[in-house]
Amino acid sequence: MRKIFIDCGYNEGQTTKKFRETLGPDFEYFAFEANPHLYQMFKDTNPFSKIENKAVWIENTTLPFYVVSVDRHGNKNFRTGASTLIESKSEWNMLVHKEQQVIDIQTIDFSEFIEKNFSLDDLIIVKLDVEGAEYNIIQKLLDSGIIHYINDLYVEFHDEKVKGFSKEKIMKQLSKTNVKVYSYRDW
Repeated sequence: MRKIFIDCGYNEGQTTKKFRETLGPDFEYFAFEANPHLYQMFKDTNPFSKIENKAVWIENTTLPFYVVSVDRHGNKNFRTGASTLIESKSEWNMLVHKEQQVIDIQTIDFSEFIEKNFSLDDLIIVKLDVEGAEYNIIQKLLDSGIIHYINDLYVEFHDEKVKGFSKEKIMKQLSKTNVKVYSYRDW
């Protein structure tokens, strides 16, 4: 049995670092950060983690990615964690932040990644902070049955910032699995 921690929405690596301090070196650490600016700045923050500059999604493809380029304070450093694949979330971002750019980003089919790289016997902990894409990703995990690979899921839901998704609906479906679900506030 392998012990796995997967950080989806790596940002500056702070969550991976915190989990490493808690879980220790017996775990293997994987991470995904879609924002190429954050990836370049922080890819070496946690050398024990295998990090990729890809967006976690429901298929392997290239999609538009809305990167906040000037935050609400006028900072032009591309460091806000609000960047997203979800267009309605990008509309919310523009109510709060000053500018965003649209770039093409490679995505990874998260269900496929888990199925191809791990087994049901592994202990897998996932942190999912993907700015609105969590609904599509979790739904595919549920529909495909790959959700059963995951033991613990730490997720930040963005239901007030995206249109057409329901945290309650997803949580109801997750409650029928053996996955322990935690709020992002718990990490």
